[in-house]
Amino acid sequence: MKPPRLFSGGTVCTGLLGLAGVWLVLAPFWVGYQTAGTTWLRATHNDVVVGAVLVVSSLLGLFGQVAFGLRDAALWVERDQRAAAATGAQQQEA
Repeated sequence: MKPPRLFSGGTVCTGLLGLAGVWLVLAPFWVGYQTAGTTWLRATHNDVVVGAVLVVSSLLGLFGQVAFGLRDAALWVERDQRAAAATGAQQQEA
C-alpha cells in the first residue's frame, strides 16, 4: 500500500473555490462598479455575501481535509509500528 498524496484533487478544488470567493468579495471594488463612499448596489451585496459563503465553506472543507489527513497519517504510522514490532517478534522466535 502506498502512502497518500500530499494534495488531493479535492484539496486543490477547495482551494480554488476559496480563491473564487475572495475574488467575488473584492471584485466590486477592484473592477470599479462600486464606487467608494456610496451606498452598496444590490450586485455588490450579492457578490460579498456569495463570496463570503464560498470562503467560509472552503475553509471548513480544508480544515476537514487536514483533520482527516492527520488522522490517516497517525493510523499509517501506528500500522507501520505494529508491523515492525510483529516482524521483530518473529525474528526473535526464530
